[in-house]
This record gives sequence, structure tokens and C-alpha cells, in this order.
Amino acid sequence: DISTETNDGYDVLNTLWIMSEIYSSQKEYARSNEILLGVLKRYEEMGYKRQSAKVLTSLGRNLTELNEIDKAMGYFEKSLEITLELDAPFELLENYRNLAHVQAILHNFEAADSLQDLFAQTHMKIFNSDSLQSNRELSSGNENQSVTSVSTSSDWIIAFAMMTILCIVSVIAYRGKRKE
Repeated sequence: DISTETNDGYDVLNTLWIMSEIYSSQKEYARSNEILLGVLKRYEEMGYKRQSAKVLTSLGRNLTELNEIDKAMGYFEKSLEITLELDAPFELLENYRNLAHVQAILHNFEAADSLQDLFAQTHMKIFNSDSLQSNRELSSGNENQSVTSVSTSSDWIIAFAMMTILCIVSVIAYRGKRKE
């Protein structure tokens, strides 16, 4: 209400977006979509294509949950069209993933597989770029040490558990033969 009174459009749209996400998390997808349709209209009026694509994706996810697969696919495809036009790789990932999911629901596994391949290619393009390479190299040294120690610890725990189970089974088998 305060944002509306001060005519702060950004805060109004941001608040509405958050409200729609809350409704989605509460599985009130139809109510969430009512809000999202209003937000989409405002973003389109303002010419905010990237935000419009994100809203279209959210609408599609909610429709998928409502089992309105054909409508969901339409929203995902429209969002994909916009993100391809904008060359927005993170949004592309989301669209490829959602479209692959919808195609799998429709048992169109060839299309789902193609979309999954596009997802993988886009993912590799994003996360193998030079700008991320130095961050990856810096963090990989620390991660490898912690993964190795956790891996080694879990291997010992599993080995100990297997030996304990083996001992218990052996004792049970020995007692069973002894009673006969």
C-alpha cells in the first residue's frame, strides 16, 4: 500500500513478485498466476523484456504444477524466444530445463533429450567462460581438500559398517549351526 501511495512502481512489482512466489510455495498456483499476469502486463508496458521472460517462466512452472501442460509450454516457449533475442544465458538454462521437463511429461523424449543437450551446451558455455575460470581455480584447491577428507572419512565409516554387519551375520550363522 505504501509503495502504491508513493507511486513507486518498482517496489510494487517486486512486492507482487514476492507474493506470487509465496503463493507458489503454498501450492496456490492459480492465485500466484493471477498476480503474475498483472506483473507481466506492467513489465510489457514498460518494455522490460528480461523481467517479462522471467514472469513467463514462473507462469509456465505454475501451470505445469496445475497439469496444464500445453499452456505451460506456450509460456516457456515465449520466454525462450525472448531470452534468445536478449542472449540471456542464465534464463536460457531455466527455459531449456523447464521445456525438457514438459516434453518428458508429454512422453516426447526425443525433444526432451534435444532440449537437455541445449541445456548442457549452454551450461558449459556459461561456466567455462574465462571470467569464471580464475574463480573456479581459486576455489577448486580448497574444495578438493575438503572433498577428499570427507570422502576418506565416509569410506572408513562405510567400511566399518560393512565389517560390523559381516560380524553380526557371521555370529548369527554360527549360532544357527550350533543349535542344529
